[in-house]
Amino acid sequence: MSDSGNPSIVVGNHRLTVFAQDAGFKFCVARADRDDREPYFSDVYQTADQAKDCALAYLNSRPSPHVSMTENWREQRSVRARQHLADTTSRLIELAKDATGAKNVTALRKVEAKAASTAKSMRLAIDRALHDRLSDSDIINAEGLRDQADRLLAAIQKRIAELKSG
Repeated sequence: MSDSGNPSIVVGNHRLTVFAQDAGFKFCVARADRDDREPYFSDVYQTADQAKDCALAYLNSRPSPHVSMTENWREQRSVRARQHLADTTSRLIELAKDATGAKNVTALRKVEAKAASTAKSMRLAIDRALHDRLSDSDIINAEGLRDQADRLLAAIQKRIAELKSG
């Protein structure tokens, strides 16, 4: 047992401790022979047994046998981000059709508002993707869609200006 009462074992010259935190369990690997100033703390795992398995794998330089809750969360965020990108692609196609079919400034203003909202949504999606450390490809796709939305918005605004002056 550790000083805090958590399950702890000594393997070689390392002390492995499993403890509850963040709605799951983490492990800590520290030097057993002295007060370690730089112990390793893991991500959160669903069960204490998973944390223990992963601690032993870490100590033996083996791949983790379990996926951490953080990795699960990132994967779920990535799936949702890719779905948002697919939805935005469809939305931009529809907005471009609506802009082409709009016959007057009033109709274009409605499409302009939706295009502006889509561009803003993509900026927020990029910020979330960066914060959540999603894949480079997801971020590049989001940036491309943001640029498409910005170009569509600029084209709509240009057409509005032409209709108002013409």
